[in-house]
Amino acid sequence: MPETVLVPLMTWAMKWVEELSEEVLEAMDAYVSLRNRGPRSARYRTEGAPVGIGIGERRIVKLLDRYAVEGRKLPGWWNEKTGSYVVNYAHIAREADCTRDAAYRGSKALITQAVNDLGIDDGSYLQVPIRVVAPGGIQLPRFEYKDVPFYLEMLSVACYIVIAFFSGMRDAEIKSLRRGCLTLDKDSTGRVARRRVSGIAFKGEADEMGAPATWIVGDPVRKAIAALERLQDEGQLHLFAALTYRKSASARQRDAMDHRKTNSEMNRFVAWCNEYSKGKGVVDQIADDDENVWKLATSQFRRTLAWFIARRPGGSIAGAIQFRHHSVQMFEGYAGTSDSGFRAEVESEIAMARGDYLVDLESRGVELLGPAGDIARDRASKFVGRMRFAGIVADNPKQMKLLVEQEEPGVYPGEFVTCVFDASKAKCLRHRADAPEMEACLPFECRNVSLDTANVEAWLEDLNLIEGFLESGSVTAPFVLSRLRMRAGKIRELLGVTS
Repeated sequence: MPETVLVPLMTWAMKWVEELSEEVLEAMDAYVSLRNRGPRSARYRTEGAPVGIGIGERRIVKLLDRYAVEGRKLPGWWNEKTGSYVVNYAHIAREADCTRDAAYRGSKALITQAVNDLGIDDGSYLQVPIRVVAPGGIQLPRFEYKDVPFYLEMLSVACYIVIAFFSGMRDAEIKSLRRGCLTLDKDSTGRVARRRVSGIAFKGEADEMGAPATWIVGDPVRKAIAALERLQDEGQLHLFAALTYRKSASARQRDAMDHRKTNSEMNRFVAWCNEYSKGKGVVDQIADDDENVWKLATSQFRRTLAWFIARRPGGSIAGAIQFRHHSVQMFEGYAGTSDSGFRAEVESEIAMARGDYLVDLESRGVELLGPAGDIARDRASKFVGRMRFAGIVADNPKQMKLLVEQEEPGVYPGEFVTCVFDASKAKCLRHRADAPEMEACLPFECRNVSLDTANVEAWLEDLNLIEGFLESGSVTAPFVLSRLRMRAGKIRELLGVTS
């Protein structure tokens, strides 16, 4: 999935899940309440009451009084024949919880008078509180009764997008998720350590009904699942069952969320987001090139996530675990439809990133700490000098990649260390000898370690966390205390700071 599609798509999906879901769910509650109440087919009347003074008429009087107090216009709909908005008697009957006959016949004179006093609105809107939107936020329009099902579907598909990208689950695995599928693993301090999603895996399983499986996910998936659990009826176990606003079971069956329906809903979601973003500049449009519109499909999320995982240190192993592949080679070849090959493209991007890092290091004169800090600066200087000699500019990715491959400066930036690779000194090597295995780094023992500003900040954050545990007294096990104090001491020694 191209970056011009992925970034705005995920931004929009996250905004729906994190910012808009509460408002949409409130609209759903109001919609369901009105849908279940009326308009009724049988007329309410008090036994022995005079004609025209039935319960329905009394309720409409109270409703009209409330409209007057709140200064609201009466609900309306556009009449093509008259070319104007007319009163929506059916919606008045819903709100009053009475029959349409009570509204249209028994209270027509009262409603006509209310129209003269209050006017007719340009739709039949729900009374959902208007959400306060921060600058740059998304403001949904007032919820019209007939439009609520559309917003429920958009929230559901936004949840699907978030789960699909941040979990790596297949479409069938996502559709198998049930209420209560998320569990939180907490550490001794009560902080969430892992979020597990339990579902059913189908591919490669002996049983055609699938086998139980677990995925480790981030907090966005937790929020999406929470929204889906509220979106579905309490008695509905499946999170992606057809929504029950449909009047009949057969209608719901036709709208079941198979992959074709999901693909259609995702592209309708994109269309809505692009239409909203026109001229507002809140979020970029999603692949807004009208001549080459990107069509979303359920299979694209899994492969795109694989791309990002593979680019991280130890990504092949992590990807094989998350994607439930039986081997690292299977994961590395997952994007086999790519013309140049998945692993080759990933390594190409890593090479260019390393070159950019060295150029930035030299141009800004960044101070590097650690036993290999001086070596890293020397290698950066030589690399940039060679680049200038060859006439290569930093904004030419192909030439940058070629120079990195030819010169091989041996500098590998990471989150906690910048490795200045020397195979004779490396402590991490297990499966290869031509590059560091960053996931097996031993920073307190290896002489290849250098630290840039970002590395130092990462270590300081780790040190502050350890010191917080020690000061709080929440850790009492002698072995754990000893290990924490030992790690804190090694971090201070690495950074050259005192306690």
